[in-house]
Amino acid sequence: MISVSMKFKLLALATKYGVQIRKAVPGEVIVQIATWHQYEEKFLQIINDLQQDGAIKSIMANPRTGEVQIFYDESALEDHTVIRRWLRMLDSYSL
Repeated sequence: MISVSMKFKLLALATKYGVQIRKAVPGEVIVQIATWHQYEEKFLQIINDLQQDGAIKSIMANPRTGEVQIFYDESALEDHTVIRRWLRMLDSYSL
């Protein structure tokens, strides 16, 4: 589904931006972003783009804590088209 090189890129991005998964259950993920205040504008743009995606049900961000809660269609993680769309969107930010 996701190539090894893309997995390494995502891991590198998570490390660079201090992203930690706090909760991950089907249909919901909560992440803590340690660098939220340094890159807040970029993160808000990414959130805005994700909110326009039909597979995303809702996103709540707490700029004070850097925590982001995403509710998504559970079947999205099995849909190669959705995954590729999300990865292309992230790539568009040249992170």
